[in-house]
Amino acid sequence: MADVNAIQAAIRANGTNRRAIVENAMPMMQPLQTQQIAGTVTTSNNVLTFQPRLTGLLLGFLIEVNATVNNAGAATANRTNGGALNVLSRVTFTDLNNFTRVNTNGYHLGLLNNVKNTRAYGGAVAPNLPYNVGNVWTVNSLAATIATGATPALRQFFYVPIAYSAQDLTGAIYAQVVNATMQLQVTINAAPGVVATDPLFAIYSGATAANSITLSAVTVTVTTFYYNTATPKGGAFPLPIVDLSRAYLVQDQTANLTLVANTDCNAPFANARTFYSTFAVYDNAGVFNTGSDVTYLKLQYANLLAQWQLNPQTIALLTRNAVGFDMPPGVYYLDHRAFPISTQAWGNAEIDISPSSVTAGAFLGTWYEMVAQENTIIQASSLG
Repeated sequence: MADVNAIQAAIRANGTNRRAIVENAMPMMQPLQTQQIAGTVTTSNNVLTFQPRLTGLLLGFLIEVNATVNNAGAATANRTNGGALNVLSRVTFTDLNNFTRVNTNGYHLGLLNNVKNTRAYGGAVAPNLPYNVGNVWTVNSLAATIATGATPALRQFFYVPIAYSAQDLTGAIYAQVVNATMQLQVTINAAPGVVATDPLFAIYSGATAANSITLSAVTVTVTTFYYNTATPKGGAFPLPIVDLSRAYLVQDQTANLTLVANTDCNAPFANARTFYSTFAVYDNAGVFNTGSDVTYLKLQYANLLAQWQLNPQTIALLTRNAVGFDMPPGVYYLDHRAFPISTQAWGNAEIDISPSSVTAGAFLGTWYEMVAQENTIIQASSLG
């Protein structure tokens, strides 16, 4: 009983301290650093590393990427499903304990920004009004097609979450420490164009040579979002210790399984995690369909309990109801927020996909948003 009482007391104190910070601490949005790649992006110059400042209660980072796209091919290239999101091929964040919390692709990060924003992140509506409001400013931008010799501009914003949100401080990092380091690293796409190969992570496809589409004049600006935890009287707000003991993780993987038509193929969830969302990406050998090659997806636990089994159209309906728009072809957004998947409480769990057609080279990509006790995942890394 004493242990239960101690846990309940810690949770109550965490809630009190969290509210004190959210309601009273000063939210900060400060420029961290701007880095540039002057010439053409290649695999030898495309990794940029940023060292966050050690101050306040860290919430996340805003990344702005500006670049010039060059088409030196003899044919027009077309924007892919991922488009400007694929300007970043990798985003990683390593925390004070040298644990990697964020390790994913720009496509996933951009779609996650959309669903957590419950509308298109950085998008605008154009209301029918007798004055000039709506889609007026150029925020995120990339041409739908790029002709031979054209050099359009690309701009894309990404938010890298460290805490779950500015109100739910799960995963936040108290950064006001000494003799410690954190690292945010972004990798610019050095292969932004494809011809006959898989376009999943390309920006454009359709040029006559894969290397005819290049990026140059890249500028990456990072802004830090955090709470100033100092009080007006010179003290500091009490910290939400339970929130700080958890790591909010955004990670991707390609499921290591053989896809067979009309057969359940499973992608297991990692142990000792709580999952808030999954993006299941069915890449049918470079072809992306709106459900025509998938019979259903299913969430199943080790005791053969299927919490749900839904066809692609039903998943699309739920996605529209949640965020108001569709995911790109081949991408299935699975929202677990109302009842998070806890592999600590429920044991082994998996997403099963039953494809109705499989072409050689097809694979399932799974992109996760999850939370774990950091001391558990560091000390028991083999559970991942």
